[in-house]
Amino acid sequence: MQWTLRLEQLAESAGVGIPTVTDTISADAANGPLILTGHQPGVFHSGISYKYQLTELFVRQEAVTGIAVSIDTDQGDAGAFTYPSPDTSASFAPHHTNSVSKLSPVELRAASFSTEAGLLGRAALLPPADLEELRIDVCNALHAFDGLSFNTDLGNLFHEYHRLSEHGATTAEANTIIRHRHGIGSKFLELPLSEIATFPEVTLLVAEIIGSAQVFANTYNDALHRFRRAHSIRNEANPFPDLAVEAQSVELPLWLVDFQQNTRAVVRLSRSETNGSRLAAGTLVAEFTPEIVGAPRLIAEELNRLLTPHQRLVPRGALITAILRLLFADLFVHGTGGGKYDQFTDDFCDEWFGVRPTPYTVASASRYLFAEQRAELHRLQQFESDLREIQHNPQRHFNSGLFSAATEATLTELVTRKDAAVSAMKENRATGQSSRELGQEIQQLTNQIKAIVTAESSAQLAPLRQLTPDHRAAIECRTFPWFLMPSSKQSLSLPGDPAADEQ
Repeated sequence: MQWTLRLEQLAESAGVGIPTVTDTISADAANGPLILTGHQPGVFHSGISYKYQLTELFVRQEAVTGIAVSIDTDQGDAGAFTYPSPDTSASFAPHHTNSVSKLSPVELRAASFSTEAGLLGRAALLPPADLEELRIDVCNALHAFDGLSFNTDLGNLFHEYHRLSEHGATTAEANTIIRHRHGIGSKFLELPLSEIATFPEVTLLVAEIIGSAQVFANTYNDALHRFRRAHSIRNEANPFPDLAVEAQSVELPLWLVDFQQNTRAVVRLSRSETNGSRLAAGTLVAEFTPEIVGAPRLIAEELNRLLTPHQRLVPRGALITAILRLLFADLFVHGTGGGKYDQFTDDFCDEWFGVRPTPYTVASASRYLFAEQRAELHRLQQFESDLREIQHNPQRHFNSGLFSAATEATLTELVTRKDAAVSAMKENRATGQSSRELGQEIQQLTNQIKAIVTAESSAQLAPLRQLTPDHRAAIECRTFPWFLMPSSKQSLSLPGDPAADEQ
């Protein structure tokens, strides 16, 4: 709750109002169900936004408490996002424009609200002057597309980042506050993973893993191997890489995160000279005597003593949702990626902890900024794929809008003549007569039909063939930030939701 209160106070001081914590907690929060979801505190795309908004609806409808876990211990750029721009370097046919109803060369541009990459929870916001330059660049690029529908409130949104930058907000804090202000996650308590890692229950569970490191790692890896075989996965990085197990050392699914140094390091355990265990991660080195190794509570006490206020021992990989689902959640809501890998988490928890974690579900959606261009792209790609069949059987595509009226009339005549010639050839063969001239006529008609279809298709497929793979990827992009979309507040409802009846 302290993190959520911090966000409220920061938002208030910056003049960017968001719902208060009292609007977020259910009346029976102490004893009622907890619905958890989570993601890195970066700039959300529409799929993640949908997951949060749909989970909020469920939380409201069931009058339960929702918690959004901020994976602030990952590394990267918390302010990173992409936006589209016309590719002015592309040489397109003169009839082509940047109209959204036609295919045009779109390129992706990378941008960021952050000054630098690092631990996601600690990145600083750009200064106001740089944010204003970024706003101008993004808006100019969007306005260059004739008729493109996008969020017209972008100016105010950038101004909110501007004010939060003036008040010392990190990028992660600003992203979260602005999402809440625009109705994405505002019904959740926000809780960073780095804070969850300090809970006594988590520390004790981590200590138990450290005390059984070798057996744990072997069990973890064996479960991964079985999962990959069962799902025909060849890539050994999926769903997670194996833990490195050597004769004298073992890797654990833990990070030592140092917020002061803005770093994180993998935790490894090896045998010490005193026949105990030696934990090493970054600057942290801990020696556990044989007596301590067998006592998880003593390991937990030693870890609490050794870790500085700016250091955290946090789970990584499958251990993140394993801990959240085993210790806290009554239901966990994943996106599509998490929904795939947490099948492994279920199996591993069953084997190692001897208990099935609480259930999870999946919520996601795809929205496309260039929806009309994407539909046209798919139509032309299908046309190109079917071209050989169309050349041989154009009559199957009459009255579909594929051909102009004049072309369709010409093709109708040629197809009719070809069909007549084919029928005559069959009759000749049945009576033993020569069909040489009919065969030549059929081939000539076939060549004429193919030439007409090819000429007609060349004009239609010209826009498609001028697109590079990068242009196509930009049109297909589903990860543009939520705030570029025409409306960030999607119309959502659940069965039995009173709000749905009011619509």
